[in-house]
Amino acid sequence: MTAKPIRRYDFDWLKVLATLAVFFFHCARFFDLGEWHTKNNQLSVEMTTLTDFTSLWIMPLFLPSLEPVSILPSPFAIPDNSSNNE
Repeated sequence: MTAKPIRRYDFDWLKVLATLAVFFFHCARFFDLGEWHTKNNQLSVEMTTLTDFTSLWIMPLFLPSLEPVSILPSPFAIPDNSSNNE
C-alpha cells in the first residue's frame, strides 16, 4: 500500500503570499525608473529598489511549483494508441 503524500499548507500560503507580491510588483512598475508599458508622471527610486529586489526572488519561488504542473500531466494528455494496433 502506498502512503498518501501529506499536504504542505505552508507551501500553499507561500504561494498565496507570492501571488500577492506579484500583484504589488506589477502595481509598483508604474512608479519605478525602468521601462514599462505605462508610466506615472512621478517616478520613485524607492519603487525601483522594491521592484529590483522583488524580481530577484519572485520567479524562482514560482518556478518549482509550476514546472511539475506543466511537465507531469503531458504523458496523461497524450492518448496511448499502442493497444489499438490492428
